[in-house]
Amino acid sequence: MNNRTDRGEKTLAQEDRELERWLAETLGDDTLTTSARAAAIIPTTAAGKDHKIQCLIVSQQLKKGIVSRVRRAEREKIDILQVDTEIFEKDIGSAFLGDLVAVMMLLPYQPILGYDYLRRWDKIFKKRVILEGICSLLLEYGPAATELIIDPLYFPADKIRRIASFHPEIEIGIETGQFPRIDKVPVSIEPALRGFSEAFRELHQEGVIQLIDGELVIRHEYVRAELLGVAAPEAILRDLERTARWYIAEGLAKYTDPVGALRAVSNSLRRRLRRESRKRPDLVDPERYIYFATSSGKQPLSPEISSEEMAARSGVFAGASGIRTTRLRGVLNSVFVMESSGRRVIAKRFNDWSNLKWFPLSIWAIGVRDFALIGKNRMANEYAFNRHLHGEGFCVPNVLNVAWRDRTILEEYVEGSESSSVVNRVLSGREVRPEDSELIRKAARTIAQVHEKRVGLGDCKPENIMLKPTGDVYLIDLEQAEFGGDPSWDIAEFLFYSCRYALRPKNVHGLCRNFIEGYLEVGSQAAIRRAASPRYLSIFAPVMTLPVMIKIARECKKASRA
Repeated sequence: MNNRTDRGEKTLAQEDRELERWLAETLGDDTLTTSARAAAIIPTTAAGKDHKIQCLIVSQQLKKGIVSRVRRAEREKIDILQVDTEIFEKDIGSAFLGDLVAVMMLLPYQPILGYDYLRRWDKIFKKRVILEGICSLLLEYGPAATELIIDPLYFPADKIRRIASFHPEIEIGIETGQFPRIDKVPVSIEPALRGFSEAFRELHQEGVIQLIDGELVIRHEYVRAELLGVAAPEAILRDLERTARWYIAEGLAKYTDPVGALRAVSNSLRRRLRRESRKRPDLVDPERYIYFATSSGKQPLSPEISSEEMAARSGVFAGASGIRTTRLRGVLNSVFVMESSGRRVIAKRFNDWSNLKWFPLSIWAIGVRDFALIGKNRMANEYAFNRHLHGEGFCVPNVLNVAWRDRTILEEYVEGSESSSVVNRVLSGREVRPEDSELIRKAARTIAQVHEKRVGLGDCKPENIMLKPTGDVYLIDLEQAEFGGDPSWDIAEFLFYSCRYALRPKNVHGLCRNFIEGYLEVGSQAAIRRAASPRYLSIFAPVMTLPVMIKIARECKKASRA
């Protein structure tokens, strides 16, 4: 068998027949000739004096279901895993054995029997690996997952890393060379990656992903449909259940009696605990194969870099020196202006709810509006909806760079004034200036256009709507945005929040009339009407006078009857 790799002039068919004869002789029985549906071998690197070979045999009607045994032939140790056809297909399709058998499809195996059968199930398994990997990205990055640019190697690297975190034998296999290093892809691993290529093409046709120049992105439509259905606790429980199934199946494969099987499970767990105290192998970080899109081009996802390094990599301050950083918006916010050579950018770090910005309002608004509190979720929203709305033609700050692990985003600095300054002039003046009326209508029209794209802004107070001298309306601070959303909440927040300190009901009337007129140029009357419902009034009642609140509600209801 040591000569099996000396191909010379041999054809692959001749080599496969020789491999089949060699394996039949090694097994010493009629397994291959009477019951085998498929078989494959996985050669590994040398370990000491012996060459280790893994052999997978898929048999029809195997009574025990799964059997593990060891054979020796000359200087070669052969680990044989024989599995029933039905159980093999269940593990490939749904991790019935916790991926104990399916994981062999990640290795550069060589089919010697049932090539078409193995190829079909190989694609099914790798399609599942890809979908599970996409689910993990949705959990980690939320709506921002649509903006990720993914190298296909991410998926095998992610799967191997996840399995290795629970199973010490996989880590040992990586150390000894049994499992290939994904970051150093040799020619021998190409057959293992072939099934991924076929699965990618199929998922592209199904509308899950889009293939672009050898990389892939997750389609917006798929993300929107799946976001509501993924939950981190379910994914964690799934991994724990699969680990238990793996250990139990492994024990039953080696022993016929329950006591022996339980002992094998115990030994596996003991190896796992011992492994925790030792230096872990340097596994490839799957995130090194992920990039994200910015206005300055594709950027790597994984590096931990400072705001200054982010700016440098984006080319913002190319050739400049002496970057000056100034904090904005008070002590509770981690928002900074970075300035050098006359150019300014915004660096925004997303803390968790402990920074007190959203936590009190989220408690007060229970049942009315759910606010994103976790820092990474809010940053994912900010990045995703900046990119999405920019693609829809809206004016938003360009995203220059993102440091995901540091939860920091670098954005274009928008020169202009907040619409709150116009609101204050309207509410405090004796008369409403025509130009201010037009600015309010323009802001409202922009909000309605966003709603028309089925996006809710979530934090629609006037401070987050910037008016540039050119007349453009910029939307900023999109960390609470969401697909679908609640248009009526955005309307209610803009009107009630704007008028919280208003003392002149007549001026409130002018503000509401201009806003509603601008909104109804594009938006629906139903959204205006719902903004005056008691569920929203109760949120703002503690900070407003009753006459002003009644005035706003009447203006909304009057407009809905027009």
